[in-house]
Amino acid sequence: RGSGGLTPLAVAAGGSLSLKDLAKLCIMWTLVLVVCLSANEALSATIPLQRSSSALFLKPTRLPGPRRPSHSHRPLRMADEGQEMMTKLREEVESPFRKVRFALYIAGAAGAAVSGLVALTQTIAALSGINVELLPEASRNLAIDVAAIAVIAFLWRRDLISQNSRYERISQGAKLAALGLQLQMADDSNVVSLADLRRRRGREKRVAIVLGGKEAVQRSLDSAVPVSSELLANDLLVVPLVIGQTGDELNAERITDGPRIATLFNLQSDLESREGQPHVALPFGFNQWIDTLQSELVTAEKQKLNPIDDGLLIVIKKNGRVGTRKVGAPIWSSLIQDVERRREAGLDVVNI
Repeated sequence: RGSGGLTPLAVAAGGSLSLKDLAKLCIMWTLVLVVCLSANEALSATIPLQRSSSALFLKPTRLPGPRRPSHSHRPLRMADEGQEMMTKLREEVESPFRKVRFALYIAGAAGAAVSGLVALTQTIAALSGINVELLPEASRNLAIDVAAIAVIAFLWRRDLISQNSRYERISQGAKLAALGLQLQMADDSNVVSLADLRRRRGREKRVAIVLGGKEAVQRSLDSAVPVSSELLANDLLVVPLVIGQTGDELNAERITDGPRIATLFNLQSDLESREGQPHVALPFGFNQWIDTLQSELVTAEKQKLNPIDDGLLIVIKKNGRVGTRKVGAPIWSSLIQDVERRREAGLDVVNI
């Protein structure tokens, strides 16, 4: 930058390296390394490791041994801390170079600050009548240093937002994987978690969660009865969740006794007929289901949609990822035909 600046070639040729020049080189190589690491991470994200691409990778933390007395909260705290640590580790695995980039941001910002301080001093001196001939170069260097700090601040903020978003996604996936449901198949009526229904677990299913008010869920369940055999043949499992709207929090009726949906929602007369239908799985632990899926309801309402009256469909694929989010009555025939078409075409039907 200007006649007084030294290029890397000049330094290699034996020229002296001032503090300002060192700061400039530090900024330059910091930006180069940040770009290279970001490109490498983006490339590695397109080639996921086996089982690592699932948003529901983490299993729920289970505490061994007998249940502790209710007054002791230590096991619960340990489980939460263990789950949080696993979530952080998973986030670091998905973005292995983030800490390196943060270190480079700090180094680059420090270099730009030192160089900017030198340029600012020269600019003030030139404006005061001392070494006036350095004013053009000093002002130009100052502008470059300020721009470098602004770019580093932007990259830092973008990385931080990405980190928080990834952490929330993984945490939500872990909570979703831990949700329990009771199967109603002739040969399997166990209580399992959503993680147990993923591929290579022996019970792989596509889980279609139907969430909404009583009438919306009832319509969805009624429309699924005629295609029950097709749903089972294509590994589709329907999980109904009836909720009621009580203010902004979209709370549901919270009745903790009993795992069955008929008991949980006090709708036994309406939903008793669903017991024994093999394509329907009944949610186990209703409070956990609503706490986990409440964010989906809030998001739908922010988009001016009405999930209570129209219903909300969330389809979880066999690989654990959420494949479909849709407000409105589910079109079961469309879901069935999509799987059948892919199977007939020889396409992958394991990860959908």
